[in-house]
Amino acid sequence: MKKLFRNLLLVLLTAGFAVSCQSGDPLVNEAKDAISERNYQGALAATEQALAQNPSNVAALYYKAQAHAEIARQIPEVDARPSDYTKMRGAVETIYSISDTLAEEPAELKLSQDMTINTWAFELNSAVNIVNSDSIMNADPDAITRAVAHLENAAIVNPDSVLTFDIMSQVHYMNNDLASAIEASKKSMSMQDTPAAMDYNRLAAYYMMQPDYESAITVLEESMETYADSVYLVQKLADSYTAVGEIAKATEAIQNLIDDEPNNPQYRLALGTQLYKATDDPNTQLTENYDKLYDLRDERKSASSSERSNIDKQIADLEAQNDELLAAINSYTEQAVEQLQKAAELDPQNITAVSTLGIIYQNNAATYFELRNNTLDNEESNKYDEMAKQELRKAVEYYEKTVELDPDDTETWAALGRAYLTLDMKEKAEAAMEKAGM
Repeated sequence: MKKLFRNLLLVLLTAGFAVSCQSGDPLVNEAKDAISERNYQGALAATEQALAQNPSNVAALYYKAQAHAEIARQIPEVDARPSDYTKMRGAVETIYSISDTLAEEPAELKLSQDMTINTWAFELNSAVNIVNSDSIMNADPDAITRAVAHLENAAIVNPDSVLTFDIMSQVHYMNNDLASAIEASKKSMSMQDTPAAMDYNRLAAYYMMQPDYESAITVLEESMETYADSVYLVQKLADSYTAVGEIAKATEAIQNLIDDEPNNPQYRLALGTQLYKATDDPNTQLTENYDKLYDLRDERKSASSSERSNIDKQIADLEAQNDELLAAINSYTEQAVEQLQKAAELDPQNITAVSTLGIIYQNNAATYFELRNNTLDNEESNKYDEMAKQELRKAVEYYEKTVELDPDDTETWAALGRAYLTLDMKEKAEAAMEKAGM
């Protein structure tokens, strides 16, 4: 089950609904007494009579709102409550409108405000209690649906609450309903003069999960107007640029942070990570090309002379494309290494920078091993094999630093063990594998 992006807090409830002062209107007093006796339909009948005589009777409106709120609460089906909550809200808004025209604020105005907050908190807390309870969520397959219904009720009762839509977006996300999560998040942000950085971050994350990177970019570019120095927002923006092939924009976004603060290791780490991500697509294409080359060379063995000519051309084209891909990969990798080494230099305890360098060098080694396996030239094969092992020795250096910083990192111990084994360092490999729990 997905967890909420942040823990949800319960809203404090007041003890209960207050009652209005004694009225000179017998119908209003009848409604008041009926509510005290929990005869809510009787209360509604009395308020309707009172309002028929005087539509501006705020006391009658208050008791009408209170009766509908109480009726709604007693309906066991959460999704069947909106009708009464809508009528409650209509009565409350009428009280607000009438109060604006009066020289003196009526007592019912404050009472209706308190009732609104109390009823809203009741529905909001009901939703929060559900999603924060593992036992409820595990036992009831409809629990998340009920939580959403509670939140929709809260939004009817108190449509001006940013918190309602904030929580609603997270609950929709838990329910794998990204479209609704996005709409609730947008609603929450539209109600704020200046949305928080985490609001931009969450909305962008929803778009990226769809995936809709163009919309994520729009959100994140807007966030830069207020939070240009936010590393995690800039990183997300760079990730989104990369996803749509805008590598230059991706690196520029993070480079702007470095220009302002060149000795910030986190900025260097972010740029190094982004540059290395830029190798993903060319690496994928390179692997696909190697597979095609293997198939073509195998096909060539049984091909006729005329067919071989066409196959040879395809092989040559793929090899030329591979040269270009390798050049791009090497360029991005060299830039990434430079930034990550700078990050590790500025902060020797930065385990992420150190371990990422190990991963990069191990992946470099894998690329050279792939080249070795895809050449028929023995001299070239030996060259690639040695180049791969050189890169693997560098990976070992950074993996060893990583486990020095975190001796309990079993994944790195496992990677280190495999690297030792490839380099024929059997005793060290066994020790590392033991540390990895293997």
